[in-house]
Amino acid sequence: MLSRRRIILAIPGLAAFSRVAYGQDAFGHFVGEFDARFNPDAKTVTLLSELRYVDPDGLTWISPKDLVTDGASIPWPLWSIVGSPFTGNYRRAAVIHDRYCDTREKSWRATHYVFYLASRADGCGELYAKLLYGGVMAFGPRWGKDRDGNDETTPELKQEEFNELKDWILQNDPKIQEINRRVLG
Repeated sequence: MLSRRRIILAIPGLAAFSRVAYGQDAFGHFVGEFDARFNPDAKTVTLLSELRYVDPDGLTWISPKDLVTDGASIPWPLWSIVGSPFTGNYRRAAVIHDRYCDTREKSWRATHYVFYLASRADGCGELYAKLLYGGVMAFGPRWGKDRDGNDETTPELKQEEFNELKDWILQNDPKIQEINRRVLG
């Protein structure tokens, strides 16, 4: 049996498992590669060519050439758990996600869900993609109005809450709907 520490250190390795039980288009597909250059700030990149993700319903999500992005917008305390920006099999998914978080052209729920789908299409294993999804659903940006007409607000990242969510996902391998119920109540 692996110790808790060894499990946490092994999580980034989950990203190496790719689409085993599903065809490539079960989660959509990318058109284009991650073609970017680092900017002088060393924290952002500029896309050198357009990147497209086509979701399973055929909707195309576009990150245009010259988009400046910081990758996955992952808070640094979580890097040891999920990886740092521009690493892992979710790099292209993160660029698509960042673009729609910035433009807010789609709802935050749709934007975060497409991050899960695109992560899977980009080669992330199911459990790792659920961990990424749970993180953005719980602590990622929110915009628009809630059911009561109030402005949505982005939750504060609390390390203890993230750790509880991470442990729950890793121990239970929940369905996406179960993650939504736990995070959104």
